[in-house]
Amino acid sequence: MTHQEFLEQVDAYALGALDPVEARALEAHLASGGPHPGCEAALARANQVVADLASDLEPVTPPPRVWEAVARSISGPASPRAPAPLRAPPRRRAPAWAYAIAAAAVLTLVVSGLGVREARRSEAQASATAAACARELAEARIDVLRKEDALQLLVEPGTQLVSLKPTPDAKGPLAQSSGVVIFNNPRGRALFLGKSFPGEPTRDYELWLIRDGKTIAAGLLPPGPDGRVFADVRPEVLTGGRPQNFAVSLEQKGGVTGTPVGPVIFLGAVASP
Repeated sequence: MTHQEFLEQVDAYALGALDPVEARALEAHLASGGPHPGCEAALARANQVVADLASDLEPVTPPPRVWEAVARSISGPASPRAPAPLRAPPRRRAPAWAYAIAAAAVLTLVVSGLGVREARRSEAQASATAAACARELAEARIDVLRKEDALQLLVEPGTQLVSLKPTPDAKGPLAQSSGVVIFNNPRGRALFLGKSFPGEPTRDYELWLIRDGKTIAAGLLPPGPDGRVFADVRPEVLTGGRPQNFAVSLEQKGGVTGTPVGPVIFLGAVASP
């Protein structure tokens, strides 16, 4: 078997779709004198593809009638021995295009499976972020009514969670800080939750939203003694439509208007609805 023949059949081999003779031929090829770097790498990729596909398939429990049929066949009278089948002619090796079609079909299934897995991962991340927001609200030193209002906004239809990540300008302790905007565009409401914001006696943290290429000041973010931030986004800045991004900058005391003057230390994109 040549290297090219191996590469043509390796996807079908990983799926268990080859007959025993063909499968042994592939195994003998790998066991023969090498090197076989391309063949070994192709086999590893094919096995990983099949494993990824299998991991996305939900286990299926057969209905009771399947086992009942098996039980009846076991307990029933033995069937007469069937006549020996006619000997089949030697099997011809499938042409290369047949294996290519099989590989393409597998690839289509795997891409679909990976899309499902990515959707599940995104859903899990969103759920984890929502749980973290609820925990931050529970621990925040704010009055009960504001907590209830924030939790209600968190679970309302249309609410999005915008995670703000530190930029390269977030140096020192700021690199360990985090922020989330709880954003409900239909209601025109947004809240900012922050954690581990170091106190700045001579400067203020300022929130910005970016819409259609314009930056709009959305309010100051004063941290508490424990470094937590809980602040309402100014509702009037949310009336012009869905923003594309939220950002936080470090400004002079009292903040600025127009565009950020100080360093932008956090940035997060608003996902499309």
